[in-house]
Amino acid sequence: MTRRRLASVDIGSNSVLMLVVDATDGGFVKVDDRVAVPRLSRGLDASGVLAEPAIARVEALLTELRAHADALGVEAIVATGTAPFRRSTNGDAVAARLGAALGAPIDVVSGDHEAELSLLATRRAFADLDAFVVVDIGGASTEVIVVDGDHVRTTSLDIGSVRLTERCVADPARPTSATARAAIDDAIDAAFDDHRLGAMVGDRSRPLIGIAGTVTTVATVSLEMVEWDDTRVHGHTLPRAEVARIAEVLPRLTATQRAALPGLPANRADVLPAGAQLLWRIVDACDADGVTVSDRGTRWGRLHEAFS
Repeated sequence: MTRRRLASVDIGSNSVLMLVVDATDGGFVKVDDRVAVPRLSRGLDASGVLAEPAIARVEALLTELRAHADALGVEAIVATGTAPFRRSTNGDAVAARLGAALGAPIDVVSGDHEAELSLLATRRAFADLDAFVVVDIGGASTEVIVVDGDHVRTTSLDIGSVRLTERCVADPARPTSATARAAIDDAIDAAFDDHRLGAMVGDRSRPLIGIAGTVTTVATVSLEMVEWDDTRVHGHTLPRAEVARIAEVLPRLTATQRAALPGLPANRADVLPAGAQLLWRIVDACDADGVTVSDRGTRWGRLHEAFS
């Protein structure tokens, strides 16, 4: 049996993730999985450019991740850049600079390609499902994929946890005001209408699968998980009422109070209320009984695409 050690790095608006696997004839076996939240897109919604302090944070992080990958004996790295590179006027230049720090080129993918990677990862993780809806809530964009066998419809909404927070919330450290929550709902409504989400989802009987940081963090808050355990998160189903409860509770708290909740990392405390509100609105739009959580996102899809 042949074996190769591979890594997949996913650079998004809010987080950077690196997955290390051993690739064998039987598939991928996880060796290490790291996540950091350097928030590359901080200030992007207002300025239209990726700012130097954020770029420098990610550059230093990628240098560390490369050293870690080398220490683990990684033979090849694939790297994926998503919404912050697409949305910024300096995205290509930043991708080249960050690729140099990582020692591997960063492939900036379109919203449709990002959705394809999410779908590929979900198909492999839930091979028994033939019809389902996938929602991937990122910092600046949200991919929605509706699957009926070989018939697939995808859309990329230009909203996410960071973008909604920066656009609608004056002070994320304080409880979210009723005015800000209404502004978030208005932005969600506009995105749903622009992409005709209701018509796209159609039949509401398909199970809903949620991936990426917002969904997994809502799950860890629900589970009151102090230390990350992917065996408890992956495949866990959040009931509809629980998603609604968390989306209602988080805005009432300050960021300090949110960060004190078991399962809520301090570096997500400012943006999770908007992300949870968006997740609830999607659950409601799909008329879903709940959302099944997957920790197999873009980084897994990229490995399957590049090496399977």
